[in-house]
Amino acid sequence: MLSVSTGTRGRSVLLEHHAEFAGGGIVNSTLDPNSFPTDRANAMNTQVKVDEGLTLPIPQHWKRAAVVAYSSGDDPERGVSVVVRRESLDARVKLTQYADNALVELARTMPEFTLIERHPCMLDHEPAVELRYTLKVRGVDYYQRQLYALDIPGSVLSITSTVPTEHVDEHTEFFDSLARDARLIEPGKNNDPGGPSV
Repeated sequence: MLSVSTGTRGRSVLLEHHAEFAGGGIVNSTLDPNSFPTDRANAMNTQVKVDEGLTLPIPQHWKRAAVVAYSSGDDPERGVSVVVRRESLDARVKLTQYADNALVELARTMPEFTLIERHPCMLDHEPAVELRYTLKVRGVDYYQRQLYALDIPGSVLSITSTVPTEHVDEHTEFFDSLARDARLIEPGKNNDPGGPSV
């Protein structure tokens, strides 16, 4: 799985999408809004609950970057991946400014980065910006789409979808559906549309 994202404390994310590579239907993923407790008695580290049955001793002052990843499970040179990330962000930063900075960082750090398109769009009812571009990693050309939205003050939500460039035509409709069919919900709520939970 290849993910390139250009951190939110105590927020939850629900991404609904038609998971063709996960057996069809709707896949839900909810990040626990209480998974970053504030134990003032322990000034150094707090045991933080992580998904997959794990707790870690994390310094309290660290910011939380919530990440959910899905993959078709295929060979990396054929497979598709989707990474959803929520990060803390200075509330004064505007959407266009964030996208500008992300684009500069991608161009600066990604091998053979080529921007194909940048355009405004909507993620559910929120304004968003999408970047479409190609890059090369270990000799393989990849196509990525990154969608950014500032749906919660003080954080940014990004959805990054990736596929090897030679297979992009096979997955264009799926990538389109990520932005078209994703639904934003109130943090802390788990609106179950009836599909399997992950």
